[in-house]
Amino acid sequence: LGWQASRGRLLDAADNLEKRRVCVLTAGLADRLFPDRAIDPVGQTVFVGRKPYFVVGILEPRNLFGLEFGFDWDNSVFLPQVTAEVREGRPEQAKFVLALTEDPTTNDRVEKLGNAALLANHRGVEDFESLNFASMLEQFYQFFLILDGIVAVIAGISLFAGGIGVMNIMLVSVTERTREIGIRKAIGASNPAILSQFLTEATVLSLSGGLVGVSTGLLTTAALHAAIASVQERWVATFSLPAVAASLLTTAAIGLVFGAVPAWRASRLEIVEALRR
Repeated sequence: LGWQASRGRLLDAADNLEKRRVCVLTAGLADRLFPDRAIDPVGQTVFVGRKPYFVVGILEPRNLFGLEFGFDWDNSVFLPQVTAEVREGRPEQAKFVLALTEDPTTNDRVEKLGNAALLANHRGVEDFESLNFASMLEQFYQFFLILDGIVAVIAGISLFAGGIGVMNIMLVSVTERTREIGIRKAIGASNPAILSQFLTEATVLSLSGGLVGVSTGLLTTAALHAAIASVQERWVATFSLPAVAASLLTTAAIGLVFGAVPAWRASRLEIVEALRR
Protein backbone atom coordinates (compact mmCIF):
# COMPACT_ATOMS: atom_id res chain seq x y z
CA LEU A 1 0.00 0.00 0.00
CA GLY A 2 3.00 2.31 0.19
CA TRP A 3 2.35 3.40 3.77
CA GLN A 4 4.97 5.26 5.75
CA ALA A 5 5.46 5.30 9.51
CA SER A 6 4.25 8.44 11.27
CA ARG A 7 6.07 7.34 14.44
CA GLY A 8 8.73 4.73 15.00
CA ARG A 9 9.71 2.56 12.05
CA LEU A 10 8.41 -0.04 9.62
CA LEU A 11 9.16 -3.74 9.74
CA ASP A 12 12.47 -4.67 8.11
CA ALA A 13 14.34 -7.78 6.92
CA ALA A 14 16.11 -8.23 10.28
CA ASP A 15 12.74 -8.62 12.00
CA ASN A 16 12.02 -11.55 9.69
CA LEU A 17 15.45 -13.19 9.93
CA GLU A 18 15.56 -13.02 13.72
CA LYS A 19 11.85 -13.87 14.12
CA ARG A 20 11.35 -10.88 16.38
CA ARG A 21 8.11 -10.38 18.26
CA VAL A 22 7.57 -6.86 16.93
CA CYS A 23 4.59 -5.28 15.22
CA VAL A 24 3.38 -2.13 13.49
CA LEU A 25 -0.07 -0.69 14.18
CA THR A 26 -2.33 1.39 12.00
CA ALA A 27 -3.17 4.83 13.35
CA GLY A 28 -6.80 3.88 13.99
CA LEU A 29 -5.90 0.77 15.98
CA ALA A 30 -3.27 2.67 17.97
CA ASP A 31 -5.87 5.28 18.93
CA ARG A 32 -8.25 2.55 20.09
CA LEU A 33 -5.65 0.67 22.13
CA PHE A 34 -4.03 3.78 23.58
CA PRO A 35 -6.71 6.48 23.89
CA ASP A 36 -4.57 8.36 26.39
CA ARG A 37 -2.62 10.84 24.26
CA ALA A 38 0.06 11.06 26.95
CA ILE A 39 1.09 7.45 26.24
CA ASP A 40 3.20 6.86 23.15
CA PRO A 41 2.16 3.50 21.59
CA VAL A 42 5.70 3.01 20.23
CA GLY A 43 7.58 0.99 22.83
CA GLN A 44 4.43 -0.47 24.37
CA THR A 45 3.43 -4.15 24.35
CA VAL A 46 0.25 -5.46 22.74
CA PHE A 47 -1.12 -8.99 22.67
CA VAL A 48 -1.86 -10.69 19.36
CA GLY A 49 -3.49 -14.07 19.85
CA ARG A 50 -2.43 -14.05 23.53
CA LYS A 51 1.18 -13.53 22.50
CA PRO A 52 3.04 -10.31 23.44
CA TYR A 53 4.42 -8.13 20.67
CA PHE A 54 6.55 -5.01 20.95
CA VAL A 55 5.19 -2.01 19.02
CA VAL A 56 7.97 -0.52 16.88
CA GLY A 57 5.95 1.82 14.68
CA ILE A 58 2.63 3.50 13.88
CA LEU A 59 1.49 3.84 10.28
CA GLU A 60 0.46 7.24 9.01
CA PRO A 61 -3.28 7.82 8.56
CA ARG A 62 -4.20 7.25 4.96
CA ASN A 63 -7.33 7.92 2.94
CA LEU A 64 -8.09 4.92 0.71
CA PHE A 65 -11.19 6.60 -0.83
CA GLY A 66 -13.41 3.86 0.60
CA LEU A 67 -11.51 1.03 -1.15
CA GLU A 68 -11.12 -1.49 1.66
CA PHE A 69 -10.81 -4.63 -0.57
CA GLY A 70 -12.43 -6.77 2.12
CA PHE A 71 -10.04 -5.72 4.91
CA ASP A 72 -10.37 -3.29 7.80
CA TRP A 73 -7.13 -1.44 7.10
CA ASP A 74 -7.76 1.10 9.86
CA ASN A 75 -7.93 -1.65 12.49
CA SER A 76 -4.92 -3.77 11.53
CA VAL A 77 -1.69 -4.97 13.06
CA PHE A 78 1.27 -6.09 10.91
CA LEU A 79 3.74 -8.77 12.01
CA PRO A 80 6.93 -10.10 10.41
CA GLN A 81 5.95 -12.97 8.11
CA VAL A 82 8.43 -15.50 9.48
CA THR A 83 7.45 -14.66 13.06
CA ALA A 84 3.80 -15.28 12.24
CA GLU A 85 4.63 -18.55 10.46
CA VAL A 86 7.10 -20.06 12.95
CA ARG A 87 6.41 -18.60 16.39
CA GLU A 88 2.65 -18.85 16.01
CA GLY A 89 2.87 -22.50 14.98
CA ARG A 90 2.03 -22.01 11.33
CA PRO A 91 3.84 -24.19 8.78
CA GLU A 92 6.69 -22.67 6.80
CA GLN A 93 4.88 -23.39 3.56
CA ALA A 94 1.88 -21.24 4.51
CA LYS A 95 1.54 -18.70 1.71
CA PHE A 96 -0.74 -16.09 0.28
CA VAL A 97 -1.95 -17.16 -3.17
CA LEU A 98 -3.37 -14.65 -5.66
CA ALA A 99 -5.42 -15.92 -8.62
CA LEU A 100 -6.36 -13.66 -11.52
CA THR A 101 -9.30 -14.49 -13.80
CA GLU A 102 -10.03 -12.98 -17.20
CA ASP A 103 -13.76 -12.67 -16.48
CA PRO A 104 -15.12 -11.74 -13.02
CA THR A 105 -18.23 -13.88 -13.69
CA THR A 106 -16.03 -16.98 -13.38
CA ASN A 107 -14.70 -16.00 -9.96
CA ASP A 108 -17.26 -18.02 -8.01
CA ARG A 109 -16.49 -21.19 -9.97
CA VAL A 110 -12.74 -20.68 -9.65
CA GLU A 111 -13.10 -20.03 -5.91
CA LYS A 112 -15.07 -23.26 -5.40
CA LEU A 113 -12.52 -25.28 -7.36
CA GLY A 114 -9.64 -23.71 -5.43
CA ASN A 115 -11.31 -24.31 -2.07
CA ALA A 116 -12.00 -27.93 -3.00
CA ALA A 117 -8.35 -28.46 -3.98
CA LEU A 118 -7.10 -26.85 -0.76
CA LEU A 119 -9.49 -28.89 1.38
CA ALA A 120 -8.27 -32.08 -0.27
CA ASN A 121 -4.64 -31.04 0.27
CA HIS A 122 -5.31 -30.06 3.91
CA ARG A 123 -7.12 -33.36 4.67
CA GLY A 124 -10.49 -31.71 4.99
CA VAL A 125 -9.35 -29.08 7.50
CA GLU A 126 -10.48 -25.60 6.47
CA ASP A 127 -7.50 -23.73 7.92
CA PHE A 128 -7.47 -21.13 5.16
CA GLU A 129 -9.55 -18.18 3.99
CA SER A 130 -10.52 -17.19 0.46
CA LEU A 131 -11.53 -13.73 -0.69
CA ASN A 132 -13.54 -13.08 -3.84
CA PHE A 133 -13.41 -9.57 -5.29
CA ALA A 134 -16.14 -10.18 -7.89
CA SER A 135 -18.82 -8.48 -5.78
CA MET A 136 -16.57 -5.46 -5.29
CA LEU A 137 -15.93 -5.26 -9.05
CA GLU A 138 -19.67 -5.50 -9.67
CA GLN A 139 -20.22 -2.53 -7.36
CA PHE A 140 -17.54 -0.64 -9.29
CA TYR A 141 -19.25 -1.44 -12.59
CA GLN A 142 -22.66 -0.36 -11.30
CA PHE A 143 -21.26 2.87 -9.90
CA PHE A 144 -19.50 3.77 -13.15
CA LEU A 145 -22.57 2.77 -15.18
CA ILE A 146 -24.70 5.22 -13.20
CA LEU A 147 -21.95 7.83 -13.49
CA ASP A 148 -21.76 7.30 -17.26
CA GLY A 149 -25.53 7.76 -17.51
CA ILE A 150 -25.44 11.03 -15.57
CA VAL A 151 -22.54 12.32 -17.66
CA ALA A 152 -24.32 11.26 -20.88
CA VAL A 153 -27.46 13.21 -19.90
CA ILE A 154 -25.44 16.32 -19.02
CA ALA A 155 -23.41 15.99 -22.24
CA GLY A 156 -26.59 15.53 -24.28
CA ILE A 157 -28.13 18.69 -22.86
CA SER A 158 -24.90 20.60 -23.48
CA LEU A 159 -24.66 19.34 -27.07
CA PHE A 160 -28.29 20.25 -27.76
CA ALA A 161 -27.75 23.75 -26.39
CA GLY A 162 -24.55 24.07 -28.42
CA GLY A 163 -26.37 22.88 -31.55
CA ILE A 164 -29.07 25.50 -31.06
CA GLY A 165 -26.33 28.10 -30.74
CA VAL A 166 -24.68 26.95 -33.97
CA MET A 167 -28.02 27.07 -35.79
CA ASN A 168 -28.78 30.59 -34.56
CA ILE A 169 -25.33 31.82 -35.58
CA MET A 170 -25.73 30.32 -39.04
CA LEU A 171 -29.23 31.78 -39.45
CA VAL A 172 -27.85 35.22 -38.63
CA SER A 173 -25.00 34.59 -41.06
CA VAL A 174 -27.42 33.67 -43.86
CA THR A 175 -29.52 36.79 -43.18
CA GLU A 176 -26.50 39.11 -43.23
CA ARG A 177 -25.00 37.47 -46.34
CA THR A 178 -28.16 37.30 -48.43
CA ARG A 179 -26.76 39.66 -51.10
CA GLU A 180 -23.53 37.60 -51.24
CA ILE A 181 -25.59 34.47 -51.84
CA GLY A 182 -27.53 36.24 -54.61
CA ILE A 183 -24.30 37.33 -56.31
CA ARG A 184 -22.88 33.78 -56.14
CA LYS A 185 -26.01 32.37 -57.68
CA ALA A 186 -26.02 35.08 -60.38
CA ILE A 187 -22.54 34.05 -61.52
CA GLY A 188 -23.45 30.37 -61.68
CA ALA A 189 -23.33 28.85 -58.18
CA SER A 190 -25.82 25.99 -57.86
CA ASN A 191 -28.10 25.26 -54.93
CA PRO A 192 -26.01 22.21 -53.84
CA ALA A 193 -22.87 24.41 -53.88
CA ILE A 194 -24.52 26.99 -51.58
CA LEU A 195 -25.82 24.17 -49.35
CA SER A 196 -22.35 22.60 -49.16
CA GLN A 197 -20.72 25.96 -48.33
CA PHE A 198 -22.94 26.68 -45.34
CA LEU A 199 -22.84 23.09 -44.09
CA THR A 200 -19.05 23.27 -44.17
CA GLU A 201 -19.07 26.55 -42.27
CA ALA A 202 -21.41 25.13 -39.61
CA THR A 203 -19.25 22.00 -39.25
CA VAL A 204 -16.04 24.03 -38.92
CA LEU A 205 -17.70 26.30 -36.35
CA SER A 206 -18.90 23.35 -34.27
CA LEU A 207 -15.61 21.47 -34.63
CA SER A 208 -13.67 24.54 -33.48
CA GLY A 209 -15.76 24.59 -30.31
CA GLY A 210 -15.05 20.88 -29.88
CA LEU A 211 -11.31 21.47 -30.17
CA VAL A 212 -11.49 24.19 -27.53
CA GLY A 213 -13.45 21.86 -25.25
CA VAL A 214 -11.06 18.94 -25.75
CA SER A 215 -8.04 21.16 -25.12
CA THR A 216 -9.63 22.47 -21.92
CA GLY A 217 -10.40 18.91 -20.83
CA LEU A 218 -6.85 17.71 -21.45
CA LEU A 219 -5.39 20.66 -19.56
CA THR A 220 -7.78 20.01 -16.67
CA THR A 221 -6.80 16.33 -16.66
CA ALA A 222 -3.11 17.24 -16.50
CA ALA A 223 -3.76 19.67 -13.63
CA LEU A 224 -5.82 17.10 -11.71
CA HIS A 225 -3.11 14.49 -12.26
CA ALA A 226 -0.51 16.79 -10.73
CA ALA A 227 -2.80 17.67 -7.79
CA ILE A 228 -3.84 14.07 -7.03
CA ALA A 229 -0.32 12.66 -7.45
CA SER A 230 0.96 15.08 -4.82
CA VAL A 231 -1.45 13.54 -2.28
CA GLN A 232 -2.01 9.99 -3.52
CA GLU A 233 0.96 8.98 -5.63
CA ARG A 234 -0.66 5.72 -6.77
CA TRP A 235 -3.69 7.50 -8.27
CA VAL A 236 -3.29 8.92 -11.75
CA ALA A 237 -5.52 10.82 -14.16
CA THR A 238 -5.55 9.75 -17.79
CA PHE A 239 -7.53 10.16 -20.99
CA SER A 240 -8.64 7.97 -23.88
CA LEU A 241 -7.63 8.82 -27.44
CA PRO A 242 -10.69 7.03 -28.92
CA ALA A 243 -12.92 9.10 -26.61
CA VAL A 244 -11.23 12.30 -27.78
CA ALA A 245 -11.72 11.30 -31.42
CA ALA A 246 -15.35 10.35 -30.76
CA SER A 247 -16.03 13.71 -29.10
CA LEU A 248 -14.60 15.61 -32.08
CA LEU A 249 -16.65 13.52 -34.51
CA THR A 250 -19.75 14.20 -32.41
CA THR A 251 -19.20 17.96 -32.51
CA ALA A 252 -18.75 17.78 -36.29
CA ALA A 253 -22.01 15.83 -36.57
CA ILE A 254 -23.76 18.44 -34.40
CA GLY A 255 -22.61 21.13 -36.86
CA LEU A 256 -23.97 19.15 -39.81
CA VAL A 257 -27.33 18.43 -38.18
CA PHE A 258 -28.05 21.87 -36.74
CA GLY A 259 -26.51 23.68 -39.70
CA ALA A 260 -28.78 21.88 -42.16
CA VAL A 261 -31.74 24.26 -41.77
CA PRO A 262 -29.74 27.49 -42.29
CA ALA A 263 -27.85 25.91 -45.18
CA TRP A 264 -31.07 24.73 -46.82
CA ARG A 265 -32.61 28.19 -46.40
CA ALA A 266 -29.55 29.78 -48.00
CA SER A 267 -29.62 27.39 -50.94
CA ARG A 268 -33.34 28.03 -51.60
CA LEU A 269 -33.06 31.83 -51.84
CA GLU A 270 -34.22 33.31 -55.15
CA ILE A 271 -31.58 35.30 -57.04
CA VAL A 272 -33.72 38.39 -57.57
CA GLU A 273 -34.96 38.48 -53.97
CA ALA A 274 -31.43 37.98 -52.64
CA LEU A 275 -29.98 40.78 -54.78
CA ARG A 276 -32.62 43.22 -53.58
CA ARG A 277 -31.40 43.04 -49.99
